[in-house]
Amino acid sequence: MQMKPLGRSGLMVSELCLGTMTYGNQTPPEEAHAQIDRALDAGITFMDCAEMYPVNPVRAETVGRSEEILGDWFARTGRRNDWVLATKHTGEGSAVVRDGAPISAQTIRPTIEASLKRLKTDHIDLYQFHWPNRGSFHFRKNWGYDPAAALMDRAAILADIEDCLGALQAEVERGTIRAFGLSNESASGHRAVDRGGAARRRAAGRLGAERIFAALPPRGYRPRRDPVPGRGGPLALFAAGRGLPDRQVPVAAPCPRVRAWRSTRRWAGVAARVSCPRSRPT
Repeated sequence: MQMKPLGRSGLMVSELCLGTMTYGNQTPPEEAHAQIDRALDAGITFMDCAEMYPVNPVRAETVGRSEEILGDWFARTGRRNDWVLATKHTGEGSAVVRDGAPISAQTIRPTIEASLKRLKTDHIDLYQFHWPNRGSFHFRKNWGYDPAAALMDRAAILADIEDCLGALQAEVERGTIRAFGLSNESASGHRAVDRGGAARRRAAGRLGAERIFAALPPRGYRPRRDPVPGRGGPLALFAAGRGLPDRQVPVAAPCPRVRAWRSTRRWAGVAARVSCPRSRPT
């Protein structure tokens, strides 16, 4: 397993990351723990979670359950330090988390504390904002999101970023998180984080990663599209077709995309390098 630096965070992570967003819904705890064991045996040392997980569906009664399952594994095995652990703060508009309240300097500390309790650990290696307060094109909003109609003007956006980064930097200094990152963010959002303002200048040095959607080839993420070259390291989401493993697709068939999530329970978190064969005539 190859190891790579995670942006400017100083963390080294495995080339593959274990996703956990089905733990507690489609994937029961015993299967989740078996996947964690299998991933670690394969050399994977990087795992990603979020406070709102599990998903499909997201329900108020299961919010935080995926983190609890990870915490139970850490407590049972005592192997927390074998992992680089990432989790995320839910963004604005999710009715099942804080009644849809946006990320703010006031929500960051209690949200981190709640995640630490569920994860049964004293620190999070990479802490990310799941999506920006002003909205984004992600999460099935490709056709409906209009940046020009955003509820926040430029001054409000910059002030919000400044306040939130100041709160994140305070958590780094407190030792509850080691680095922080962005998820489903735009290039303009990256640059706003990286420029101007005392809090932004101080905190940008700890920007660890950007989680970005990456479909199967040829629509996949490419390193040349890094929105801010040399800054946060890009993390490809769904680069493996939501876990659909190699050779499970007939060679003559088109690559599945929209319906790939139906295979989530069986393949979520499987530690394998995967690809989608190109269709060719038979």
